[in-house]
Amino acid sequence: MLDAFLQNRRTKRFLFGRMILSVLLCTPLVQCSMDWNPGSRALEGKVCLVTGASRGVGKGIALGLGEQGATVYLTGRSKTDLQSAADEVSRKGGRGIPLLVDHSKDAEIQGLFKQIQKEEGKLHVLVNNCYSGVEGLFSKRDNTKFWEQGIDWWDRINHVGLRSHFIASQLAVPLIMPGSKQGDLGMIVTVSSFGAIKYLLDVAYGTGKAAKDKMTSDMAEELRGTGITAVSLWPGVVKTEVVNDKLVLNPEESEDKKAFFRDTRTFEDTLFSGRAVAALARDPARAKYNGKVLLATDLASRYGFTKEDGTKPLPLLALKTLFMGAPEFKSLRGLAPFVPSWVQVPKWVLTLTSSKF
Repeated sequence: MLDAFLQNRRTKRFLFGRMILSVLLCTPLVQCSMDWNPGSRALEGKVCLVTGASRGVGKGIALGLGEQGATVYLTGRSKTDLQSAADEVSRKGGRGIPLLVDHSKDAEIQGLFKQIQKEEGKLHVLVNNCYSGVEGLFSKRDNTKFWEQGIDWWDRINHVGLRSHFIASQLAVPLIMPGSKQGDLGMIVTVSSFGAIKYLLDVAYGTGKAAKDKMTSDMAEELRGTGITAVSLWPGVVKTEVVNDKLVLNPEESEDKKAFFRDTRTFEDTLFSGRAVAALARDPARAKYNGKVLLATDLASRYGFTKEDGTKPLPLLALKTLFMGAPEFKSLRGLAPFVPSWVQVPKWVLTLTSSKF
């Protein structure tokens, strides 16, 4: 993860010294504990849309909003999976409404927002999550270079994803803004990842993630004064259904790739991302995050939510997390038990190692 920076002993000493200084000088994150009992219904009356919500992180986000009492529109292409997810949202305490939508088709995206306008007359939260690249990335051969991919590869990874997120955001703002300008909840969350700043998986994947973060930052500039908060959300390593089937339970995958899933503290469940979005939606001071990239584990430290089983994963940037699972730190794995979980890689290190200048 930081291999480009960790090239020699002098660099390692410099990084370690600056890191310790940052830890000593950092201000502890102020907690804002919240009640995660579905009976609290803190988002009752709020209308949310989660794209690509029939499974994975999208489903988890829909459930997180549902357990706070929200009305949640879920989109997807599998009628069975979508209905199942919507029913689960309702069992959590919300109102799940499944809509079959192919986000590669602009007319269907437009139809989605027209339906919400007709049925609800408003929207409070848009979560841009739909993504067509998952299956392609998992089926891609290791070490396949971008010039070895078919010319349709970019669209397979980013058409339903980056492009559809922009369109959904365009269509969502006119539905959100009348309420948000009057002080009501207004938020656009775009699901991104660490691949936005560091090579991960594939050129098209990383480029798309970086563009999502930039899109969020630029949207925030144009949304000033509207009451709408736009943020990028970085989940950590999430054990989705696809990850479990294609990686964790796959005997052909390397043990290095499975390392993050040996200890429940190093990975997140899908509901964890949902609770991150719900917590942000409940925070009246969320505007301070406008245009920012937010890590799910950082939000958990602030708001106090956990995974569904009641446990809290280690911070994404904790050295313990990296030592336990990141292949780049395989040689240091034995030190993980001795490193406190509060010792984290400072975000200035991410900025430094990802600088293009």
